[in-house]
Amino acid sequence: AFSARTIDANEAARLGLVQRVFPASELHAQTQAYAREIAAGATVAIGLTKRLLDLAPHSTYQAMTEHEIGAAIQAIATHDQGEALRAFAEKRTANFQGC
Repeated sequence: AFSARTIDANEAARLGLVQRVFPASELHAQTQAYAREIAAGATVAIGLTKRLLDLAPHSTYQAMTEHEIGAAIQAIATHDQGEALRAFAEKRTANFQGC
């Protein structure tokens, strides 16, 4: 941003600006697979995480700590939390319901 220098995907990955690099021919399939992976997760926890990320740039450390505690309390109270623990104990994939 400061130098206006163009970098390629491999350099972006090396610098930690992106997590993974794919050939253009694989990008759509890989993006869809990643979206399915996220969608299969605990939707309440994902929503809370998104909310926390939105708040972070505009919050103090103290305020974020309070937001995170509140989010953790909300997440722990969900059915999905119990399902995650059961699935882990039973060594199976969790079946999240979004509640």
